[in-house]
Amino acid sequence: MQEIIYFLPGQGAETPGLGKNLLEKFPPSLEILRKTEEIWGFPLKEVILEEREEIFEIKYCQPVLCWYSYSLGLALQEKFKIKMLVPYSLGVFPSIALSGILPYEDVIKILKFNFDKVKELNLEGNLLYISGYPIEEAKKNLRDIYFSSINHKLSYTLGGSPDKIKVALKFLKDKAFSIKVLPSPWAIHTPLLSKISKFLLEEEELWVNIKDGLIPIF
Repeated sequence: MQEIIYFLPGQGAETPGLGKNLLEKFPPSLEILRKTEEIWGFPLKEVILEEREEIFEIKYCQPVLCWYSYSLGLALQEKFKIKMLVPYSLGVFPSIALSGILPYEDVIKILKFNFDKVKELNLEGNLLYISGYPIEEAKKNLRDIYFSSINHKLSYTLGGSPDKIKVALKFLKDKAFSIKVLPSPWAIHTPLLSKISKFLLEEEELWVNIKDGLIPIF
């Protein structure tokens, strides 16, 4: 069986209709989506099938991306052996399920817990994905911005208030190769992640099914 490396993208990879073909061609994905909707508490199927622009909203893009990457991984496993999982940002969640570290349902519960806690903190903000501009130069010229999800010195994400992100966008738009503003409540990304991590650690029932992973995660 041919071995492959499976890359799982993060938030920002969503597009209207994402997963529509998967629902049609991989029947197990429909039941997985039903479980996702049950845990998440929002209808997702119609957003996918009707190719709605609502997919860009946090409450839809996060569960849909998680469902899609997990279901696609299962579909790939029917023909290939996944040698390694390479997740980026949100892609960590479905990779944990595909590796077998936690059941998929538990992963969605953790993602939902994370989503609910962020809403409780009520912090407005955006994320700005940058590709093709040196992070060292960005740090020299931008203030009150949090650098997170640093994938590479030329590929990273900024988090901050809407006003700060506008300033960053104006500065970088003619300098970076690619820029994308991601709708997000993560106003102060790094400190917020720290708070959420503490909340998650206190929820022991979320970790009762944890196991050693069967597929390596890069």
